[in-house]
Order: sequence, then structure tokens, then C-alpha cells
Amino acid sequence: MFPTTDSRTKRSETDLMRTASGIPELAALGLHRVVAALGVFDGVHAGHRRVIEGTVALARSLDAAPIVVTFRPHPREVLRPDQAPALLSTDRQKVRLLGELGVQAVVFLEFTPAFADLGAEAFVQRYLAVADPQVVGLSVGSDWRFGHQGEGTVEVLAELGRQYGFVVQPALEVEDGSEPISSTRIRAAVASGDLVLAARFLGHPYAVQGTVSHGKGQGDRAFGCPTANLDEPRVQLPPNGVYAAVARLDDEDRQLPGIAYVGQAPTMGADAHPRPVVELHLFDFSGDLYGRCVEVEFHEFLRGDQVFANRTELREQIERDVARAQRILAPC
Repeated sequence: MFPTTDSRTKRSETDLMRTASGIPELAALGLHRVVAALGVFDGVHAGHRRVIEGTVALARSLDAAPIVVTFRPHPREVLRPDQAPALLSTDRQKVRLLGELGVQAVVFLEFTPAFADLGAEAFVQRYLAVADPQVVGLSVGSDWRFGHQGEGTVEVLAELGRQYGFVVQPALEVEDGSEPISSTRIRAAVASGDLVLAARFLGHPYAVQGTVSHGKGQGDRAFGCPTANLDEPRVQLPPNGVYAAVARLDDEDRQLPGIAYVGQAPTMGADAHPRPVVELHLFDFSGDLYGRCVEVEFHEFLRGDQVFANRTELREQIERDVARAQRILAPC
């Protein structure tokens, strides 16, 4: 299904920006003075962007490189696995979005129970107080907490900065209405289907990313509508239904319009998916997408999930969905 229609070279995550599993690795990449933004940065929303903008500005003033130090998996997957949130961005999306904001490298620290037990000063000593590259500045959200049971506040970090030789720059929260913009608010907006609100908080349309997997081939054979199947159980999906959507392949800049179905394909009866997945159909596109990384932006809700009497009814509805989405996405 869906091969590329041009010869643009595919880019890997490492082509987009340098990544590492620890700050010392950055020296081999030519970075010897850094200012680091610390945080989870799920979704890289408007509040996160304020932290990153401060990081880039501080790095410029200190003649250093702006980097991000983040964590994987999400800390709540380790601390409270029964309450682990659905993700707003994959690691790959996070790297791309941070790179677009001027970050030169992303360090992914492994979050484990032992990591969570580290005290605030032990965290600084082990991960930040390295000889090369030298961490000369840190940027965090004003309410950011770190260390065992959140003992490390911004004030604690500033005191540690005086001991270990780095400047600490807190960034004020970005509010929308009377509350700060947060990943939790964005998840709730996406889950309820309020894509306009989610996009306002994020600064861009909400998108999910995954690797195209082999489906049952039903779309092409039965409906004349080939689909690419994305099955990424960790991400936050909008409500089941059909959406006008725009896709990006392998982090390429070009945008490809289409429709996306979220759900379990109830018309297929016993062949329905065991859990909601994303099925993408791109307009005027043919070829092989299996194994490729695809990001799907949700632009507008078209209709809810439906059970059709037969495949003919479904095929006719898909044709109407495609025609409507083409009108919506015409400028793309």
C-alpha cells in the first residue's frame, strides 16, 4: 500500500537531531557547554515551549548549546503503572518537535524504581555535574519537582546550582483560562473529541504516530479503499469515528491529505480489531507503507463509528467521507 510519490530521501530520528542516553555522550558529538531543559515534555505543548524558548535564550547568553534532558518511560508508568497516562507524543515526535524549537540534542534518561529513589542532590551529582560537557544552566517549569518523592523544588535546584556551578532559570506556567496548560488537560480534550481545544493548547493539530503494520487487507479488497494500519496502544486516541486527516511519512516535511478511522471496525463482525486502532487512507497515493513511520494529524471529525448492514453500504459511506474530507483539506 501507498509508496511514496517522489524520491525524497527518508530521514531517521538521528538525522533529525542528536539523541543520547546520558549527558557525557554529548561531548563526542561536539557539545562541551550545555544548557539543559529538564522535564517529561509529553506533547511539547505551549507550556513546554516557554521552557524551551527560555533554554535557547539562556544558552545563547552563556555561549552554550541548548539541550533537553527527559525520561523514558513516562515516570508514572514506573511509579503508578495502574494510572499511567496515554501518551501525547512518541519519543520520535518529541525529538522532532524539540528540534524545531532550536534544541540541539535530547538526552533520554531511563526512569526506573532505583532512579525514582534518588534524592535531589544525588540526581544532580550523578546526571548533571559532569566534567564534559559542562552543564552551565538549567531551565525548568516553575512547579517542576524532582528527586525522591518530589523533594527537589526549583528553590532546591537553585541552591544545588550554586554548589555545582550552573544557573537555574524557572519558566512561568502558560495559562489558558484560569488554569495552566498541561498534558492532562490536553489528554482530556483529545479523549472528549475537542480537537480545536487540544490544538490551541499544543500550538498545532493533535497527531499520533506509529509504524504501519499489516492489517487484514479488507479495505483494499472489499471497499476499493486501501488503508494503512497504525496500532500504537500507548498513545491517546480521539473518540472512535472518521476524521479528515493529514499524514507525514518518516518525518518528511510534506503533508499528505486523507481520512483516518479510529475504532475496531465493527462492520467486520468477528474480524473486528481487539482494541481501537487508526486506519489511514491517503488520497491519490499508492504503494507500500509497511514498516514505515507515519504521523497522522486529526483535523476535523466527520462522523461517529457505525455498524453497516453490508459492505456495499460501508463502501458508499466511505466515498462520501472521502469527498467531504477532500473539501475540508483542499488548501493542504
